[in-house]
Amino acid sequence: KTPNQPTMLPPILNMGAESHVKVYHTFKSSKKKMLVLHGLQYTNEQFALFKPNKTDFPCDENELDNEKGGSDFVMIGEDFVLIVEVSDLNENDGQQIRSVFTAKEEQGAVTEDLVREMIRSSHKNVVTSPVIQRFCAFPNLSKTSTSNLTAEELSRVILSEDLTHDTNFSAWWEKNVAKTSKTPQGIFKYTKEVLVGLWDYLAFSWWGRVVTNALKPSKETMTHLTKLLIGLWDINSQDDADMEIQP
Repeated sequence: KTPNQPTMLPPILNMGAESHVKVYHTFKSSKKKMLVLHGLQYTNEQFALFKPNKTDFPCDENELDNEKGGSDFVMIGEDFVLIVEVSDLNENDGQQIRSVFTAKEEQGAVTEDLVREMIRSSHKNVVTSPVIQRFCAFPNLSKTSTSNLTAEELSRVILSEDLTHDTNFSAWWEKNVAKTSKTPQGIFKYTKEVLVGLWDYLAFSWWGRVVTNALKPSKETMTHLTKLLIGLWDINSQDDADMEIQP
């Protein structure tokens, strides 16, 4: 892997919905320096940990372990995050594109809220935030199926033509992905590692051990991740965890 190629998690994806596999391989072949997570999910409890006050996200104790949200792809660069939801919609159902696009936008908005709260909670004094954008990929739809969308909405859509060749995807990227902000270096490292922690419980899964070995996070970061993942850590308190995952 060259320095300008993305790091994919999981490293291999050849099974599952064809639309997801197509998007995955397009991202994998792109010459972008970023970390790409496929299948991010998080619970009500994990989402609430990043809120400054518990009243900001009231949740019944019986629902803490319920899934709060998730995103198909989260692409993390040094100073940007792209949240991409994927639709299986095909040409025969193209008239549904607006309703599906709206639903996917709402799904991605929850993950965007999570990412912004991560940044806020760990870097309270940062003025310039990383660029965070949401997109919806329709790998089975061509531009002829998008007449119901406005130009502004189309700028947040990835279509089959954009995924056909590396040059097409690069052209789409240059046109639609905002230029990254001048975020202070290192600001985003913590957020990236916590997102990876949410993607996969590091203590218990095979992929998690791969991630740990690849990222080689600091002992302090691993302690934070442990507290988050076992539900013992409120981000506004720095109490010691009862157990730690060793890097």
